Amino acid sequence: MFFSVARFESRIDEHGALVILSEQDRTLWDKALIAEGMEYLYQSTKDDKVSLYHLQAGIAAEHCLAEDFASTNWASIHRQYSILEQLQPNVFFAFNKAIAKFFGINREEALVDLLALKREHALQNNCQFYADLGIIQVEMGLSDEARSCFQKALSLTKSTQEKALIEQRMKL
Repeated sequence: MFFSVARFESRIDEHGALVILSEQDRTLWDKALIAEGMEYLYQSTKDDKVSLYHLQAGIAAEHCLAEDFASTNWASIHRQYSILEQLQPNVFFAFNKAIAKFFGINREEALVDLLALKREHALQNNCQFYADLGIIQVEMGLSDEARSCFQKALSLTKSTQEKALIEQRMKL
């Protein structure tokens, strides 16, 4: 929780708009909370047990420790999501693992993984899934496919802030 709370100030801009992780101002992140989170994470690893909470905290820690989005240790995040999936199969772990694969391992394979997840019932009505898939398709030069995903994401949210963010992404 310390890692999440540490990033709150950067998640919404001065106009109340949502700010995606890659565009957050990391100077706004609370370094004291991050340090406290790291201490608790370190203390929690003194025995040989690894839980879902350890892994989720480890993933959040990787984001907090990275100097910027590009230098995030995506391979570590991918490994941790892989272990999470083994401990508790979950389509959302698979979704996030594919995102980590895209940014740190293999973009083409990650896109294939994400497209396969479209068949998963739990993601078929998930705004975040379609918005993220659209962002990835834009980065891959697949603007028509991205537009379709953004339209789907727009149809799935009632949040004014999410709609504004998605519409901003559609302009790219």
